Amino acid sequence: MNLLEGVVTTRDDQHVEVKLDDAGNVIVMGDRIAVAPGTRVTVGMRPEHTALVSDGPIGGVADFVEHLGNETLVYVKRPDGQQMIVKADDLAGVRMGDAVTMAPKGDRSVLFGPDGKALLRREFHLH
Repeated sequence: MNLLEGVVTTRDDQHVEVKLDDAGNVIVMGDRIAVAPGTRVTVGMRPEHTALVSDGPIGGVADFVEHLGNETLVYVKRPDGQQMIVKADDLAGVRMGDAVTMAPKGDRSVLFGPDGKALLRREFHLH
């Protein structure tokens, strides 16, 4: 899992906005996330829930690109030296050395509190 640290800037009943250290802001979706603005948190994004986008809040350089048939793993080195992995479709067209930006996909991120425990608890209702 890709782990990025930051500070909560705003929250409401449906989402939390986090200013990432050395990156932009990301929004984590979820019902009843109990965290106050100003709290240090960690945003967790699995490689398959991280997207390569044209103007994302998280930047880096493609350090290694692994083609696996119908998907590609892109290993991205961030300016702070941290490595992230993005699972992209095989048509992503990314090459080693390319500057890339990333963002979380939809509501699939996980928010962890200062104690390392998950803060995001989604409730699923079956109809």
